[in-house]
Amino acid sequence: MSDHKPAPSSRNGNLTKVFYAMLVGQFLVMLDVQIVAASVEQLRAGLNMTNDEISWVQTSYLTAEIIAIPLAAHWIGRWGAERVYAVSCLGFVAASAMTAAAIDLTTLIAGRAIQGFVGGAMLPTVFAFAFSALPTRDRPRNSLLLSLAATLAPTLGPAFGGFLTDLAGWRWLFLINIAPGLVSAGLVFALGRSKQTEKRSHTRLDRVGFILLSILLVGCEYIIEEGPSERWLDSEHIILTIFICMLIFIALIYHLPRARSPIIDFTALKDRNFALGIIMVFMSGIALLGGTFLLPLFLADVLRYTPTQIGLTVFVSGAAMLITGLMIGRHLHKVDPRLPIVGGFAIAAIGFSTGCQVTAEWSGNDFLVLQLCRGIGVMIAVTVAQTCMMSTLNPALVPGASSLVFLARNAGGAVGLASVSSLLEQWWASHFAALSTQLGQAGPAAAAAVTLLQRKLEARGQDNSPNIAAARIYNELVQQEALIMAYQECFAVLTVSAAIAAVAALIMRVQRATQ
Repeated sequence: MSDHKPAPSSRNGNLTKVFYAMLVGQFLVMLDVQIVAASVEQLRAGLNMTNDEISWVQTSYLTAEIIAIPLAAHWIGRWGAERVYAVSCLGFVAASAMTAAAIDLTTLIAGRAIQGFVGGAMLPTVFAFAFSALPTRDRPRNSLLLSLAATLAPTLGPAFGGFLTDLAGWRWLFLINIAPGLVSAGLVFALGRSKQTEKRSHTRLDRVGFILLSILLVGCEYIIEEGPSERWLDSEHIILTIFICMLIFIALIYHLPRARSPIIDFTALKDRNFALGIIMVFMSGIALLGGTFLLPLFLADVLRYTPTQIGLTVFVSGAAMLITGLMIGRHLHKVDPRLPIVGGFAIAAIGFSTGCQVTAEWSGNDFLVLQLCRGIGVMIAVTVAQTCMMSTLNPALVPGASSLVFLARNAGGAVGLASVSSLLEQWWASHFAALSTQLGQAGPAAAAAVTLLQRKLEARGQDNSPNIAAARIYNELVQQEALIMAYQECFAVLTVSAAIAAVAALIMRVQRATQ
């Protein structure tokens, strides 16, 4: 048996290659969250889906990810980060092929859920590998690369998906994962063997905690998604689901402190900066994924953009994130970290606030400030916050902490997607009823509203005379005005979420990373 051991530099070089291969998989998983956003019309036409069902295509993916993320910490301790990643990546490839072959809404959502579950197992492995297997001196660079993958991928998703849909059809939104996924898994299998992640833990899986957590997450997602259409507490189903979720939550809180190896390890939350970072990660998930869902939907619903046009429009945010990430490098870590975090989230909030004035007359260029501010602000804030919250943790806590980070981010994204989708439908119906009532009444307000609609009819080249065609167009315009008002309010919600994250950063303690 040979006693030859690879030199440290050779080992570190291989581990760096493994990290880059893992980043490819993380990028694919995060890309798939929003890759369908610019192709909603094609999915509607191909599988006869409504707006609510379109949101389920995305939230089922995120919810399944959230369920798998706590399991990843247990799997990493038992089999090692590289093996967990490689097996999960192969599962992601297979699930992508299944989703591409979907023949109806049920099979599409099932495929997306499986994609999300195996993808959720991949995400913490990359994070844990970066902060435990690689040298401490590389943490700023690794954090930047992780932030680029986590923020850039879902932002580029609609742009990339739009091009693919127009070029080859919507099924290629999922087929595109197969080749890079296989390469990524193969490289990790071939090169990955780090001492830090080869340690094995033989603790048993907290099955009770996993079952309780899974039921709670799915129940909460159902309440958020279906609450508006079911009129909330007017529905017996919603009331029953809320009651069950409350009981499950109480049972979970009782169970976790008593479990030998709890499905969620909250030990890292004892660190104040990590706890505050979790809040910021959650709110940034709402702002990032909620915004990435809302803007393409507005471009499709109101401006009637094609997938390629939507992709070109939203590409601005992705380009802003990429350029910002390449420029900031290590420089932001030389200043008080609270400054870039607060400033980044404040810039993002300013960008979202411009969406509160959106109208049907806007074009893609009118969203320039919103997209630049969102891209630059979120990139700066998340990169610095991520490094600060992980830099002082004990390496033994990193696997559990990694799961908490992605759990918070994906939970925020799922809440953002479901909330924005539900609030949009609810506020649209409310404003339509109010506008219809207003137009049916006499008085200055009604006269002003009628005048506005008449001008829009003229802009469409339609006659103002009362006939069937004009009445139909009047109704369409009223619906459009109501929809625009709902979009304005949804952008206000995203503004508030970014502002909350900025406030959380104000009370962080300044701590330097260990060297």
